[in-house]
Amino acid sequence: YDFLKKDHKIRILKSENPKRDVKSGRISAYIKIPPDFAAKLNNEKTIPLEIFYDQASINSLHAQAKITEKIKNFNQEVIKGRIAKRGLNKELLDPFDLTLTNIAPKEKIGGFYLGNILPFLIIFMTILGAFYPAIDQTAGEKERGTLETLLTTPVNKYDIITGKFLTISLFAFITGLLNLGSMTLSMTLMLSSDKINFSIPWSSMFFIFLTLIPTTMFFVAIMMFVSTLANSFKDAQNYLTPVYLICGFPAMVTVFPGFGLNYTTAMIPIANVSLLIKDLLLGKFDTYLIFIVMVTTTLYSILAIAAAAKLFNREDVLLAEESNLKMIFSSQQNRLNKVPNFLEAIFLYIITFGLLFYVGSSIQATYKLNGLLITELLLVLFPAVLFVRYLKFDFKETFSLRKVNIESLFGSFLLALSGSFFILKFVNVIQDKILPMPEELKKAFDIFLMENGQPPSFIKLFLIIAVSAAICEEMLFRGPLMAGINSKFNKPLTVVIVGILFGLFHLNVYKLIPTSVLGMLITYIALSTGSIFNGMFFHLVNNGSAIILGSEETGQLWFAHDSAWYYYPIFTIFLIAGIYFIKKAEKMKVSKSTSKV
Repeated sequence: YDFLKKDHKIRILKSENPKRDVKSGRISAYIKIPPDFAAKLNNEKTIPLEIFYDQASINSLHAQAKITEKIKNFNQEVIKGRIAKRGLNKELLDPFDLTLTNIAPKEKIGGFYLGNILPFLIIFMTILGAFYPAIDQTAGEKERGTLETLLTTPVNKYDIITGKFLTISLFAFITGLLNLGSMTLSMTLMLSSDKINFSIPWSSMFFIFLTLIPTTMFFVAIMMFVSTLANSFKDAQNYLTPVYLICGFPAMVTVFPGFGLNYTTAMIPIANVSLLIKDLLLGKFDTYLIFIVMVTTTLYSILAIAAAAKLFNREDVLLAEESNLKMIFSSQQNRLNKVPNFLEAIFLYIITFGLLFYVGSSIQATYKLNGLLITELLLVLFPAVLFVRYLKFDFKETFSLRKVNIESLFGSFLLALSGSFFILKFVNVIQDKILPMPEELKKAFDIFLMENGQPPSFIKLFLIIAVSAAICEEMLFRGPLMAGINSKFNKPLTVVIVGILFGLFHLNVYKLIPTSVLGMLITYIALSTGSIFNGMFFHLVNNGSAIILGSEETGQLWFAHDSAWYYYPIFTIFLIAGIYFIKKAEKMKVSKSTSKV
């Protein structure tokens, strides 16, 4: 074992019971060398070597790796010696002389390392910058007894919350900027070399600065919203700590491989900002993606600010004697409501959307088609039912659990067939012209549906994609979401808003327009007939027909006559007849409600 002695970093110790000493930690690893090692080596025989180590010990793992490396190097020396002994060319062992040449400039390398670390650190520091000021300006004032005095002044409550909001935002924004500057400066001065440069271009810095403005406002609004519910500094800390961690977790997406900024991730709160900062640090400037991130983050900020302002305007929350998170959804007026209001519906949507993106995507990636069923049941249906039960809304009114008649079902059936046809022929064409789906994504979807390399049975495919989706997704979208949005907006706006939310929920920007139009059709039917069951039936027929047309035999029959002119008048008649039956069902609903009054 002279090849081991040559390395001064390896200490060779005597041991009477080496296995026991490895377990106890006295020695890091033990290599078993046979007594005839030298003889076998001279006779050019294979020598069995065995290394004993403790996988639960870092020192032992390090020693095992070091010894293994030395054995591999000695192995190469022995082989080269044997080849030289036979007069053969040593280059027989090394047919390739591999050289790795980096073509990335040192600024881009620095941007790569900064892009993996800096985005979530900036976001974490920005949230932390809002943490204590938000507590002090809300729960802190309650605890000191100064909030009541402030409320008695001749100042509008919205002016008070605006002042507090801007103050906290300024603290958080400055905290984020200072951390951005200090971390960049530290890495530039301490780690930059002739091979790597950690400087950030001014153009990237400008866009990061712009992105941080709505991001900071979003975090501040959430912090103020939650801390307003607490009556003491301690309670507010307990409430905000999990919020801090939950808001910070999506920012860590930059350190995970496979995640990049695209038209889907650009709409995910917090994660989109983190990925955008990473791209900017790498010198990537996609105008459309920057615009989407800025717009969506601003919209999320407006929603969060509106929720915080509405909560701060409630005296039962500001003057409550005890801290209680249930006050988010409870007031004397809300207890009289049978269905959720707009903000409650949006809150539910945000929660389920986050569950789908962060949990559902992992489940589906692991369990494929079965994971889709798990997602529908646990992350779509269960939160909707739990939300309504926990807040004690009227189950029947919220979910529109009303009887259906044959005419409304027939109308839903005709609209499902004609709607699917015209969406396929026209809406999909528009979508493909604006943003066509890449072939790689189509292949990935086909692989997703496979089980052990084989397509699943028609029954299983129908039950998961048609039946479970029709029940679970409708219970969420044509249940509390539609009821809450309809409580604030009229029927046309409700149809559009719920439809767009339905399209966004499917996390496929390449099918956003057709899925949104489909959601609008289902919402129109559910609102017109007053029953969720018609929406479920439409959804079932739509997804079921897609599965049937996706089969080889039926699909070939359909596309063989794809350009046949008579399809258009047939489905036009279906569309007109479907609208007629739905309108008739709507009149029957109105007449029944009038007779009850």
